Amino acid sequence: MNRRTFVASVGRFAVGARLALLAPFARARRGLDASLLVPMDDAQSDHLKAYGLTFRAIQAGGKVEWFLNYRGGSFLLPDVDAIRRDAALSGVAVTPVDDGAVAAMRGEIAAGNMDTVQLE
Repeated sequence: MNRRTFVASVGRFAVGARLALLAPFARARRGLDASLLVPMDDAQSDHLKAYGLTFRAIQAGGKVEWFLNYRGGSFLLPDVDAIRRDAALSGVAVTPVDDGAVAAMRGEIAAGNMDTVQLE
């Protein structure tokens, strides 16, 4: 299966089922409130594809946060299998983070010249 076919099939499935409905199942498997950090600094090899991944997550109904000025304007996505597969096929670097890591990032954002924006 090539990437275009996969993305089209995931898009049809995700829009119908909504990623938000899949999140509890993914969280039960990976730990409570697991998320994926999409860095936008030098760790990201293709920024345009990372924006596309984030857009598809929002389009499918996922709640995404944009961390302004944190690691180049990183995104926090829900950790679901569809997003992981899309990121892997797109070549987008993602980092799984737990609640403790997210709390540490929020603390760093609050202490610095940074902010968070909820994207819907």
